[in-house]
Amino acid sequence: VISAGSTSGGPGDITLTLYQDNRKLNETKSKADGT
Repeated sequence: VISAGSTSGGPGDITLTLYQDNRKLNETKSKADGT
């Protein structure tokens, strides 16, 4: 998912957004696994 604000920045902003999305996904997985 690329946020609307990332278009004004560069590839770094897109990478940061993807990193944040992956982090949320991992947190959700951890809760599902009960770890």
